[in-house]
Amino acid sequence: MAYRMVPLSILLMILSTEARAAPPSACVVKAPHYLLMSDNVDWSIKTRSGQTCVRGLRFGGVVIETVKLLSRPQSGDVKLLGPGFSYTAKPDFQGDDSFTVVVSGTINKVRGISTIRVVVSVDGASAASP
Repeated sequence: MAYRMVPLSILLMILSTEARAAPPSACVVKAPHYLLMSDNVDWSIKTRSGQTCVRGLRFGGVVIETVKLLSRPQSGDVKLLGPGFSYTAKPDFQGDDSFTVVVSGTINKVRGISTIRVVVSVDGASAASP
């Protein structure tokens, strides 16, 4: 029996649409491209209390070799998922949170590293709220 690989984009879409997922507007991500040139990039996520946001790190000609969590969030949970991550806001949290990941790999066969600081803004409305 032959098995086919599921593309990462489909896997991330499936992970982000779990039973308790909120409408798409509940997780808004602004993620400018990094350059793998020892650069620092700021990303932002807007979400709701109790919501899980899944985001991939790869784009265009990027080949990711490693992803490391440099600093953990104070008021939520982050998990590395291969070339991406998930952030889950605590159900009772409202306010700002942040974490930092370091990505190493190649862009167009040029090796490098980037640091991505993710600032999370959590609205107090629960993901289960209408």
